[in-house]
Amino acid sequence: MVLLCVPRQGQAWGGLPLMGQQRERVGRQLAWLVVLWLAGIATVGAVAGVMRLLMRLAGLVP
Repeated sequence: MVLLCVPRQGQAWGGLPLMGQQRERVGRQLAWLVVLWLAGIATVGAVAGVMRLLMRLAGLVP
């Protein structure tokens, strides 16, 4: 059988790579979650600061 021009022959996958050793990766995944969350908050804060600066320069904010 050919699906998306890829023949289905050869060895089985054996599962997704994220399925193995799940407990060992939980700490690393949580660390990435926290890092990305903090990066998002910092980005929103930086954009808000730039907008506030531009509004102050335009005389819209006292």
